[in-house]
Amino acid sequence: MRNLFLILAVFFSLSIFSQNSTGLNFKSIDSTKFIASYSLNYKWDSLDLDNVRNQEMWLFLGKNTSYFVSKLQYLNLQALSKIKTRAELELWHDSKGPYIPRSLYHIYKNYPKGKISFTEKIFSGNLKYEETLDAFNWELTQDTTTISGYLTQKASCDYGGRRWIAWFCTDIPFNDGPYKFNGLPGFIVKIYDSRKHYVFELISIEVADPDLMITFNEYPYIETTKLKFLKVREAERNSLVSLINQRGGDDYSQQFVAKRMASRNNHIELK
Repeated sequence: MRNLFLILAVFFSLSIFSQNSTGLNFKSIDSTKFIASYSLNYKWDSLDLDNVRNQEMWLFLGKNTSYFVSKLQYLNLQALSKIKTRAELELWHDSKGPYIPRSLYHIYKNYPKGKISFTEKIFSGNLKYEETLDAFNWELTQDTTTISGYLTQKASCDYGGRRWIAWFCTDIPFNDGPYKFNGLPGFIVKIYDSRKHYVFELISIEVADPDLMITFNEYPYIETTKLKFLKVREAERNSLVSLINQRGGDDYSQQFVAKRMASRNNHIELK
């Protein structure tokens, strides 16, 4: 039986490539003014909370919009966008291996205007849904502390089935932050849920190259709602685990994939 881990690894890049003979189709929507880098520590498995994963996330800040994505996902897509043939794609995989980012979503704020656009590639296809930009009912406090050299103020809100605590800095002139979070009178330096299953913390914020654009990938998206997306993603996860178990799961790679997919039971949004 073929190595299922390899199938999962190449699936995302091959499916992207197969949609368009020239690779990805980027549409420039804004110029990047700053790039903020965040460390994300998270606990994917609610049954193994001692297992803390980490990845670096990037927030591209433009004049009118922002774009949030994992660093590895962004770099992979930039490499894939330059590939023109399937032979080049295979060479890229052979030389660098297929590195699968742990977060495959893309989040655009104020694109379209007043909306948050969320896109993610899952087995069903490229799904996309929108939310209102002002989805957060922040409660500000007078508590302050210094984080990473920035004087910050505390705020909190309920979102996605979690209670979130944010520390924002009014000296940074953006009402933005990691993931979907926005709308505070300053820039979010650190934010975490009350159980600290997900913790975003600013690493750095730097001026971007003047030619760097915020781009939107114009896939033939399947338009949906957040509720339907969450249901489909969970159904696919359960189906894949069940399929591997039905086949016996006697191969190491099958066991690895089944265990890995089963552990993804503590998403950042619980509802």
